[in-house]
Amino acid sequence: MEIGFRVNLYRMTEDEHLVMQDTIRDTDQTIQDTDQTIQDTIQDADQTIQDTTQGTDQAALKAKLSGEKLTDKEREILLLIKKQHVLERQGNNQKGLLFMGRENTAFDSFSYIEKNC
Repeated sequence: MEIGFRVNLYRMTEDEHLVMQDTIRDTDQTIQDTDQTIQDTIQDADQTIQDTTQGTDQAALKAKLSGEKLTDKEREILLLIKKQHVLERQGNNQKGLLFMGRENTAFDSFSYIEKNC
């Protein structure tokens, strides 16, 4: 028993070839744009983490140096940030933790705030 199949050869016209090349080029550009958007998003997230940590450190330092008591709202915000840092430490956002080289300082500041403010 013989099994066979038939192949229809089709020669692409020059116009079809140009359209195909344009499509490939457009797809490559879309991939590059998407990659850039992802990189920009990661950089924005890293900057937000850095800004948040720096702001937390500054608020804690202000309270520590001036002897001022934080308002309930300030304390609540700092505690929410601390909870976020704890979640990140537990592995929900390893990249964020690796980025924060000063995390111990932030936690020391939180400890001071919780005890003294």
